[in-house]
Amino acid sequence: MFMFNDPFSYDFMFIFSKIERLYKRGSRICVTNSYSTMSSSTKPFTNKLAAEKSPYLLQHSTNPVDWFPWGDEAFKKAKEMNRPIFLSVGYSTCHWCHVMEHESFEDKSIGRLLNENFVSIKVDREERPDVDKLYMSFIQSLTGGGGWPMSVFLTPDLEPITGGTYFPPQDSMGRLGFSTILHMISDKWRNNQQQVKEQGRELAEAIRESVQHAKSSQLPMADTAVEECYARLSRQFDKENGGFGSAPKFPKAVDLDFLLYFSIVKKPSEEATMALKMLRVTFEKLFAGGIHDHVGKGFHRYSVDSVWHVPHFEKMLYDQGQLLRSYANFYKVTGEAVAAEAVCDIADYIALNLTHPLGGLFCAEDADSLPTAESAKKREGAFCVWSFGEVERVLGDRPSRHNENVCLNELVCSVFNVKQEGNVPGLADPHGALRGQNVLHRVDECEISKIAAENKMTVEQLKRCIEDAKRFLAEERAKRPRPHLDDKILTAWNALAISGFCAAAQAIPYRAADFKERAEKAVAFIRCHLMFEGELLRSAYVDNVGQIVQIKDPIKAFADDYAFLIEALLSLYSLNFDESLIEWAQQLQLKMDELFWDDSSNSGYFMSRAGDPSIIVRMQDEQDGAEPCTNSVAASNLICLGFLLDSADFRQRANDCFAGATQRIERYPYIMPRMLIALHSAAHPPFQIIVVGQSTDEMTQKMLKAIHSKFLPMGTLIFIDKDRSDQWLYRHNSHLADYACVYTPGQPSVNCKSVWRNYEENTSDGHHFLNYEDFCHSVRLTMRAHSTAVVLLPFLLSLGWMLLLFQRGLCPSHLSSPLNGEQISERTFNDKMSRFPFLLLIFSTLYCFTRFPPCLAAQTSGPSKQQRSRQIHAQSQILSNLFTNYDPNQRPPVRELANHPSIIVTTSLVLNRVIWHTHSAEVDLNLHQDWEDSRLAFDVDPREDVHEVLLPTNVVVWRPNTFFVGAQEQAPSMGTRAVQVGRSVIEQSGFMRSDERRTLRVNFQSDGAFPVRDKRNIRLAISSASYPIEDVVYLWANSPPLIQPIQVADNLYEGSDAQYVFEEAEAGDCPILGNLTANSFSCIELIVRFRADVGRGFLSSLVPGSLLVLISWFHFWVHSSWSVPRTLSAAIPLLVFVCVLLLLPIESCALRIWFLLCTVFTLLSLVEYFLVIRHYTTVTTGPLSPLEQQNNQHPDNERKASPTTTTTVVVTQDEPLIQHGETATMAGHAGWHSNKLDVVSRVAFPIAFLLATCIYVLFHLYL
Repeated sequence: MFMFNDPFSYDFMFIFSKIERLYKRGSRICVTNSYSTMSSSTKPFTNKLAAEKSPYLLQHSTNPVDWFPWGDEAFKKAKEMNRPIFLSVGYSTCHWCHVMEHESFEDKSIGRLLNENFVSIKVDREERPDVDKLYMSFIQSLTGGGGWPMSVFLTPDLEPITGGTYFPPQDSMGRLGFSTILHMISDKWRNNQQQVKEQGRELAEAIRESVQHAKSSQLPMADTAVEECYARLSRQFDKENGGFGSAPKFPKAVDLDFLLYFSIVKKPSEEATMALKMLRVTFEKLFAGGIHDHVGKGFHRYSVDSVWHVPHFEKMLYDQGQLLRSYANFYKVTGEAVAAEAVCDIADYIALNLTHPLGGLFCAEDADSLPTAESAKKREGAFCVWSFGEVERVLGDRPSRHNENVCLNELVCSVFNVKQEGNVPGLADPHGALRGQNVLHRVDECEISKIAAENKMTVEQLKRCIEDAKRFLAEERAKRPRPHLDDKILTAWNALAISGFCAAAQAIPYRAADFKERAEKAVAFIRCHLMFEGELLRSAYVDNVGQIVQIKDPIKAFADDYAFLIEALLSLYSLNFDESLIEWAQQLQLKMDELFWDDSSNSGYFMSRAGDPSIIVRMQDEQDGAEPCTNSVAASNLICLGFLLDSADFRQRANDCFAGATQRIERYPYIMPRMLIALHSAAHPPFQIIVVGQSTDEMTQKMLKAIHSKFLPMGTLIFIDKDRSDQWLYRHNSHLADYACVYTPGQPSVNCKSVWRNYEENTSDGHHFLNYEDFCHSVRLTMRAHSTAVVLLPFLLSLGWMLLLFQRGLCPSHLSSPLNGEQISERTFNDKMSRFPFLLLIFSTLYCFTRFPPCLAAQTSGPSKQQRSRQIHAQSQILSNLFTNYDPNQRPPVRELANHPSIIVTTSLVLNRVIWHTHSAEVDLNLHQDWEDSRLAFDVDPREDVHEVLLPTNVVVWRPNTFFVGAQEQAPSMGTRAVQVGRSVIEQSGFMRSDERRTLRVNFQSDGAFPVRDKRNIRLAISSASYPIEDVVYLWANSPPLIQPIQVADNLYEGSDAQYVFEEAEAGDCPILGNLTANSFSCIELIVRFRADVGRGFLSSLVPGSLLVLISWFHFWVHSSWSVPRTLSAAIPLLVFVCVLLLLPIESCALRIWFLLCTVFTLLSLVEYFLVIRHYTTVTTGPLSPLEQQNNQHPDNERKASPTTTTTVVVTQDEPLIQHGETATMAGHAGWHSNKLDVVSRVAFPIAFLLATCIYVLFHLYL
């Protein structure tokens, strides 16, 4: 039995208060001394359950208890015999259900007591979730917890009296035994029946009142609720072990999905980063823990401890389906290998253990099994645990395929913490069922690295050896008796798995065909075997020979069956674009609205349909738990269908669901994380992606795969086949016709670069799967018809116009014979007429170039559609074959004839962008590497013309784990990601060609013989982070002196600093380590030298600086009366140069010298100006005498001459004005000396500046 305290059962507090009041009135059942007399007659050990199909009910068909299935026969008998009902609810893989069956229901005395005093009903909670939900709410309110088996005592009118979960058969340790409780209730019923019935009615009424739903007039605040839910999860997060809360810990997929959604919609905030970190820790710990079956694959239901070590060993389909989708979406976002490994692990477990040949999926595998074939009693976890001796016996003499010198036994014991005394702590095994046993729990990555070092192997080699060991253990475990398989097939749980398979197919392209096929087969199974008379059914069953059968009265589907299946159909449509899936989803949604919608309050969906008298209270699913809440999934479906079908009714119904959940969301947002995703996406309208093209075209499929590889929560994807005009969606969404020739809605003209930029900016953080050229090629397909019409139409019109003019002999008129006057006027007319087609032709040409980027214009004739289709099929077949048994953690083998043990990785670089900073440079580059992986060699029919295969980027392959020594890889300021896996190609011989985009922060070194000359050097050292030289050796591709292994892109540089141009690159081995140094890592080095851009310097600094210096000489030639312009011309350039010097970076030597030179000359000019004006001041006097005019007519005094009507007389400031004649004489003398200084300055300043500039340029250019 699993007992849990549910802190979210706030609706049950009302019931609890009612129960408390009833018990205080004296209605509480208590122990008495009167016991019923047992009849000596015994019933045969058969009951009504023998005719059922449910595995759980069949398990109890031979009990000495006269069990009835839930139905009218049992209710009628209870009323006729006036007996209370004992209701027992459980499921076939429940451990404590088995315990209570063995201890109580197989006990003849307890069976006799039940048969004589009660009508006993057994319910499979998976068949009847409505019954389970109704009475579990009562048990939770009564006891504060819940679990299975659930034991409830009812009146004949199905009203609850009392109950609990697991009861021991006899009183023990202060706890009432089951037999004692039966005596108490039977005595109470006989002696005080009316009081018990009244108590039952009041409790039933309390339940009814507690589930009354009021629709709020306002929707909850989406952003606030999302933030509060994240805050609650972050507080509960176990930073060390992942997951939330303490033991027992469940891998609650709805919480994980919420955090992934939060990390996308809230990025780039710190909270989004933390959410992704929480997910990473949880997913890694889950996959490493004992909750993950390392040998048999799949995940157990929950962990009884906080470190995910000791699980409860049952495996449920709903867990596998939800975790499959969660891991797949996490992989879409992060690209982490552990997520891809988990996806394949879960999918393989479902395929091998839970799949019917017709495609339906079974419910679960039991936790209990026989330790050996000879054992008489089942034991929990017996199929999954290992003793130290068993591991030693299986692995002791087994060699590894990859390293014959390794002892697999010791490795497994170290990696999975296998101990001779067992590794299960006593607190996790209170009943001692696992004493001396080991649950495989993998150590962390740091410990694995230590183990690898101790065994003198790499981590990858260690992991390959562990895979060998797991294979041997799996072969041994297959000999054990398997646990019981619940082969019931439920619609809701199959739908969860279908959604998981769809997400997996999108995330793992090399297994997409397999996952897609499994999803389609499961949908086909539901359509064939779980539809009856036009209605959806809850369950189907398998008989003894493996045939699908049904019970006499099939159980009709509940609301969760409808909601989960609609979601699965929408997920599958986004994968295969079969419109019949949307049509079926729409029909199911309308049927769900009819059967389950709460018409009285318009607040959501009931779990059960109306008209069932056995359900005394119709309940709504009000919180996300092990399975998502029905209303949460329904709201998401309604939003999606509303946009797919352009239905305002569906969108309004989604808002009604939100309004109905407002009170719960505002008070306890963390109990409905799945509802919050739908609410938040509705508050921030989700986007649509509409792709128009031909379904068979390779590039269309390539674009769809690129979209699939992105995690796009709540986004809708529609594909419009251009070759079909009868699509069902056209008839149900009138807006789609507008997009027939357009790639995205609302954009009648598509520019490939802008679409790609929007695609880059608006998609989730993670690796990209299409480069720009491939994306352009894909967009071209969607625009072909539109672009042809737009471009060719004006061209044809202009050409037709010109031909018409030629036919009439009117154009071109300049070739006609000499014209008379009349002909001249006709020629003018013809010139005007001929201008239009020429202008139209020019316009169409310009329109073509401006509308389509070069990637769209450069189209070459390719293979035919039929041949291309064959190539696509061949390539997909090649990928499927290559990666069937491919191990990405295993280093590629070396060719037999190779004279070295290492993989040769040839490397080259392309510098895309350099941004200079004060002491470092941000370098954006493409890293191109080639290596041989003989496992990827393939043969193909020459007729297919396939010489290489483009590797889907999210396929996990072996890579040399290259990194740049001493450089910091970072998210760059230019907007790209630090590491982007780009195009990877597999050649027929097995050679891999890989491109990655890296962004590095590298410290540079200044260099140069003279300080006026700027040089900067960047050193890039490349090595492997994981593989020593015995495994990987790096070499430069086409090493010097033949070709430099570096290319430089145009527009290489950015930044406010001086511009530098690429000068040379020197490639070779690292000088410290060397490439062939023993016991070290291979290392190659590239030194890139840059020099100052002199040409740009002349334009950006030398020319403006020279102009400012010339401006500072303005006062040499300007009349002295222009005092303000002369002063400004001398002062402002000096101020500008001083500011420039202060703002220049310290490393800009050449620029600093130049501007310092300019500052000196402007300063000297300013000094000269003040020396001149020191001797003068201006006054206005009358006419000068002839002698004064003669004194002022010095040959060098031209700029001081003035009209004779108003004469400027200059006097010294140091002497007073004594007399007019004396003043004039002194002024003439001082003016003569000042004019002499100006004359010298006019000649000396330009010559000196020109000489200094020439010297500077010579030093800058040649030294």
